[in-house]
Amino acid sequence: MSEIHLSKQVVEFLQDLVVSTREGLLVLSVSVGLKVFQALMEEEVTELVGPKGKHNPERKALRHGCERSSVMLGGHKIQVNRLLARTLDGYEL
Repeated sequence: MSEIHLSKQVVEFLQDLVVSTREGLLVLSVSVGLKVFQALMEEEVTELVGPKGKHNPERKALRHGCERSSVMLGGHKIQVNRLLARTLDGYEL
């Protein structure tokens, strides 16, 4: 295998590219991770209280809005809307 000689300027551009790629990958990972996290929360609440907008006379709990909260994702503290559910007698699930 032969050696490749690159100018200092080309090496600097390639280093910038690596840094940008890492940052872009982190942003993408955090974005996808947040969407998965929100979908999992929705599934959990649906499992507890049933599908949104469907009347169920046998339900044991109900949706109770959401609350601002934070989670650590990708080494950063990120604000999320945490879904709330309560039993019919008012206890948070």
